[in-house]
Amino acid sequence: LNEKSTDDPSLIVRPKAGSGKWASCIRLFDAVQNKTIDFAEFKDNEAAMSVCTCEFHDKPNETFVIVGSAKNLHLAPRKLDCGYLRVYRLYQIEGSDDWKLEFLHKTEVEEAPGALIPFQGRLLAGVGK
Repeated sequence: LNEKSTDDPSLIVRPKAGSGKWASCIRLFDAVQNKTIDFAEFKDNEAAMSVCTCEFHDKPNETFVIVGSAKNLHLAPRKLDCGYLRVYRLYQIEGSDDWKLEFLHKTEVEEAPGALIPFQGRLLAGVGK
């Protein structure tokens, strides 16, 4: 393609995955500087379904990012292998203005976590129907 033809949006081809194929990630983004600060890609056909930040009662000065995901999700008919709650610690690098996501653990649940919210120093998760 020449430079002129790339202006035509009909010539841009977007790859499409088959049914039940997913690619998800979380991106820590600095909107002021317009740059990605940190990035975590999900493996093994996980689809991100929900996200929230939470401060737990036993770690009052730390912020955690919790992501609900589904493994091998098919939308119609709805079917999945399992759901997960992924926990990341959000922290500032010493002597820097930059922040990082530290992956802590992944907990398996029976269904996809569709809603997450902090509640009295704990995480309240809506899982399944």
